[in-house]
Amino acid sequence: RTKAMRSLAHKAARRIALTGTPIDNDPGEWYSIISGYVQPGIFGSPADYFGRYAYPGRFGGYEGARNLAELRKRSRTFYTRYTKAQVAPHLPPLQVTHRPLDTSTKYAAALRRAHRDAAEETKRAAVERASRSAAATGVLDGQMLDQVEAGAEMTAVGMLNLLCLSPRLIWRSEAPSAKALCDADIIPDEDGPKLDELRLLCAELQSNDRRVVVFTSSRRMTDLIAERFDEDGIRYVTFTGHTSTADRDTAIKTFNAPGTNDDPGPTVFLATDAGGEGLNLGGQCSLLVNMDIPWTPGRLAQRSARIHRLDGTAEHYQVYNFTLRATIEEGILKLVEHKADLADAIFGESGGRQRSTGRGGRSIFEDALGDWTRNQDAAKT
Repeated sequence: RTKAMRSLAHKAARRIALTGTPIDNDPGEWYSIISGYVQPGIFGSPADYFGRYAYPGRFGGYEGARNLAELRKRSRTFYTRYTKAQVAPHLPPLQVTHRPLDTSTKYAAALRRAHRDAAEETKRAAVERASRSAAATGVLDGQMLDQVEAGAEMTAVGMLNLLCLSPRLIWRSEAPSAKALCDADIIPDEDGPKLDELRLLCAELQSNDRRVVVFTSSRRMTDLIAERFDEDGIRYVTFTGHTSTADRDTAIKTFNAPGTNDDPGPTVFLATDAGGEGLNLGGQCSLLVNMDIPWTPGRLAQRSARIHRLDGTAEHYQVYNFTLRATIEEGILKLVEHKADLADAIFGESGGRQRSTGRGGRSIFEDALGDWTRNQDAAKT
């Protein structure tokens, strides 16, 4: 897409780029938009840009970000940015709540084993980075997750992600490694706290005639959730990559239609990220649950925007992020927060991490400035 975009840019007399998530991971995305499309060459060569606004990578390439105040000043001429708070001041703010959940003893042991397997599978450099913080607990360091995502062999990492959703998904897997773990009685025979918590929540919502959008990155998880909803009598519709166009249209229409005495309508809109963009689901719903955390704040924002719409009329909007304590998901949260901090720094904004993960605290750039100030004060004394 970037190559096609650049090709068109050189042929066009005037160019306007429109995006709701201009920076999801690193300053390179901003370079592609501004210098690659809007004003070709304005930031110089990629080497000039990354040499100024990133750090040389230890294994080649570039990583991290720096000189962001300067980058913001250089960029200001070429973009106009409006936040939702500016264009929809009538909307109540979206409240994001982090809900960490505890696991059973056997489940925790299985997770530690899965974390070790995932660490051994990733690149040697990533394993070395993780070993310092993961040796005792088996938890992967958030700083290595960008390498994990693009790591060499992803089998064990994929297994870990499924296990964080529900041990039941491992029992249902056809992978030999999954079967071996189950045969060795390492994987507990349970749904796990995320699904247990969701079932209780949805039962309460249905009894109060309220609706909820539920997102998960795994279609296997949507299938498992649907089975449990059938057992519980929870009314739901599904929207995944395997859902036909006709069924998708029906799911959206049904979920957005007001309930009646004869037909109260579905309580749950159950979706993968196939439904993460372009859908308006806020007509009858002001609550959303993330069963897992995507790798970028932009994707979290896209999910949340399915209910937090410009034409919304609800008195409040709520997002719950379900995670498991002492797992890779804690590292993913940190990574998402770092990426949200980066976007805030480039655009001169604040609150990105709170809007993404529901956790406050100072940004990584505020921490860096604090460290610098303390070092300067120590040098003076």
